[in-house]
Amino acid sequence: MFQRRASVAIECIVALTCGASAWTGLEPSKNALDVQAARDRIAARTKANRDRAEQARKSQNVRQETQQSTSKWNLAVDPEHLKCLAVDIGASSSIGARRSMEDRSCCLTFLSKEDPVAFVAVYDGHAGVNCAAFLQTALIEQIRASLTATTFSFSTLPTAMLGPLLTQACALADDSFLRSHLVDDSGSCAAFALIGKEKFAVGNIGDSQLILSHKDTTIDLCTLHAPNNPHEKQRIEAAHGQVLNGGRYIFGYLGVSRAFGDRMLKEDITRPIVISQPDVVIRERSKDDEFLLIACDGLFEVFTPESVAEFIRGHLKTMTPAEVSKKLVSDAIANGSQDNVSLILVVFD
Repeated sequence: MFQRRASVAIECIVALTCGASAWTGLEPSKNALDVQAARDRIAARTKANRDRAEQARKSQNVRQETQQSTSKWNLAVDPEHLKCLAVDIGASSSIGARRSMEDRSCCLTFLSKEDPVAFVAVYDGHAGVNCAAFLQTALIEQIRASLTATTFSFSTLPTAMLGPLLTQACALADDSFLRSHLVDDSGSCAAFALIGKEKFAVGNIGDSQLILSHKDTTIDLCTLHAPNNPHEKQRIEAAHGQVLNGGRYIFGYLGVSRAFGDRMLKEDITRPIVISQPDVVIRERSKDDEFLLIACDGLFEVFTPESVAEFIRGHLKTMTPAEVSKKLVSDAIANGSQDNVSLILVVFD
């Protein structure tokens, strides 16, 4: 599926980390050359990504402030749907201290067999923006197609079917990107939510987070997919991957164990090193549900789930969800976040 040079790069990195026993047929000098070639490829790819980001910054005159352009957002919200769902939504994003904006977001409503549903998602891209930009439309298209293929509406779809449906939609969206003409070395984490009148479902892939405030209690709805997680590490190593730098990075450069894209780590489609399988949580809506926050990891460089929930609770007393979202992003940048910061705030009426 992918170019041979990507395969060579992965094999060479494995050679570096596994030792001579994995490459007994090579002379030490040849092994050293292969290792250096792998390093050169990674360095060249990193420089190319940085150069592209710098060129984009110069040509577009991007300022380090909140970005609300339509290119960063997939927005199609029907106010009547929100009223029927008894929710209000605020959203904001910022390039922050980075030279390029790799986050993308989606916020829209639609009908599922006459039942209104809201879909919100934050896509945290890495090594480029192509994957995150592709997911802006691809994931919700796969989810809607999967829902349409059933005889149920979102509200009547059995819980036992909803989790697998979302998992399959993520797999199909990932495969679509990897087969598309837009595919490159980029990847993306994701956190998303489907919200109906009686229940909601959330999913995460990577290190973006979903926080629910329920009766003044903060509930973290997701598990971060990090290479040093024992189960993730075991799966990575079983797929012939290597977790380096004290367990922080796969092959020394990718800091998440699950993501869309990242084609170089998915050459063996039967056993990919990085997977796009989400953790899915489904909950019945409650009158004690206050708000749901979906945010990329840039926010959590300077906030904990508890502190961000407290921030939102306090400011919602005098501000709208949109105003709270904008202030939260602004404060995260002011407090020292070094990443892009994007979030969506869903407030339950």
